[in-house]
Amino acid sequence: MTSQPRFGRGLFGTGVLLGLMAEQVVMFAVPLLLFQDTKQVSTLGFAFALEWLPGLIAYPFAGLIADRDGGARLFSVVTGARALALAVVVVVLLTRPGWTTPALMTSGAVLSVLVAPTRMSVEKMVPQLAAGEAMARTQALVQN
Repeated sequence: MTSQPRFGRGLFGTGVLLGLMAEQVVMFAVPLLLFQDTKQVSTLGFAFALEWLPGLIAYPFAGLIADRDGGARLFSVVTGARALALAVVVVVLLTRPGWTTPALMTSGAVLSVLVAPTRMSVEKMVPQLAAGEAMARTQALVQN
């Protein structure tokens, strides 16, 4: 085995790990920030539902898109969309502080929908990055 495939798998695994950690921080921090802003438990519950339900609904469609478009292309597009969504929210929060609750709820729903294609694209890319025994090690890097 050359060092290039190992380096590629490590870089891929590191990127996926950092993305998953950031995703989980956002998925749990946004509802808590909303609760801190509104002091209403109902807003907290609504924010959690708004973050998880669209993502669950998106999974079957994400699998179809990953099969049609391929893992690398889908991963690039979805990662760009996630970055754009976060940048828009940051700009909105900095320029319109009164829009905190709607901006965070909207971003939670948008990011939730984008979680499914991200995970499906990662699963689709593993066989493209490794074969045979290396595939099991690569798959172990990205299991979540």
